[in-house]
Amino acid sequence: MTALRRALFVGAMVLLAAGRASAADIGGMHLYALTEHFTVYAEDAADYGGMVAGLEDQYRRLVAKYDLAFDKRVAVYVYRDQLSFVKKVFGWTTVEMNVAGLADPGQRRLFMTSIHDPCKPAEHMRKMPRHELTHVLLPSGMVWVREGIAMYEADMLVPVDAGALPRTIDDLKFYRSDEDTSAAYNLAGWLAKYIVEELLAGDAPRFVRFARSPTDLAAIGVTNEKALMDGWRAYLVAAATR
Repeated sequence: MTALRRALFVGAMVLLAAGRASAADIGGMHLYALTEHFTVYAEDAADYGGMVAGLEDQYRRLVAKYDLAFDKRVAVYVYRDQLSFVKKVFGWTTVEMNVAGLADPGQRRLFMTSIHDPCKPAEHMRKMPRHELTHVLLPSGMVWVREGIAMYEADMLVPVDAGALPRTIDDLKFYRSDEDTSAAYNLAGWLAKYIVEELLAGDAPRFVRFARSPTDLAAIGVTNEKALMDGWRAYLVAAATR
């Protein structure tokens, strides 16, 4: 199997596992915290106080910004390390792709590697729980919308090369390799930022309606994908020159 075909296969397995999150192994977890909006379980004895506080802050901020309403706590399952996470959530025997979290919006559950695990940079691991929570609160069936809004709202965006931007959404290379996937997540995040802040002029609740039917580009005020991508590239080029 070529490297590209294997990467695509692993990516497909990630998406398949996301659809089967109900089968995740949560044995050996102990109750870590019960808060207003979360029930948190952990596999180890590490300190997750800061993580829990950050999740509460993110929950309240997103509910207010996007005019959301929920009546059920989010369950959070924290695994001691990445290997335990991928074994018990994805059923892998080795780390096939550098993934550290998974959201199950339908059941309002988060599964994640310990934020203390060095599998990704410390700053990324600190923000990862907020990224996964955004998936639960702002779900979408379209990967670029789902990952884009999570990157944007978790404050995980990094600068991009405004001279080498994709011309179509299909040019975002999700689940090809760790490097391509990271780049695609970041670009999708900038696209979500452009939609919320520029096209919708900060009217965030309109994004919720768009996320449910993301092929309806008229919901965000553009006529087609070309208009969306042309406007986004112009926005990033202008931002880079400020």
